[in-house]
Amino acid sequence: MLSTSYGQIREYPPLVMPSLLGNFPIGGGWGLRIFPYRSIKKRILQNNREGHRGVIFCHPSDFDSQTPSIPLPWVKRFVCYGKIKTTEERMIRLFDDFEFGTIKEGFIG
Repeated sequence: MLSTSYGQIREYPPLVMPSLLGNFPIGGGWGLRIFPYRSIKKRILQNNREGHRGVIFCHPSDFDSQTPSIPLPWVKRFVCYGKIKTTEERMIRLFDDFEFGTIKEGFIG
């Protein structure tokens, strides 16, 4: 919970996968598109066993393979545009494999 002069802000961190290099965000954006599905599924199952929620999110651009691309170095280009065509399929698999709800249902009650 983050306190501000206007009130408190709740934070709902996305699903991450710990590694030797730190936590990788695999719950949305480039992480959801690029990491192997089995790794994402395994992490959600592990979070569930530990009593934690797996927060998944998507940006509209994660589904739009027709987004005009801008010239970028290959690593940034891969992060921005790599495997965009797989996002919809991955989300369908996630919905088939898990039951999802809203932030309100999962965290606030």
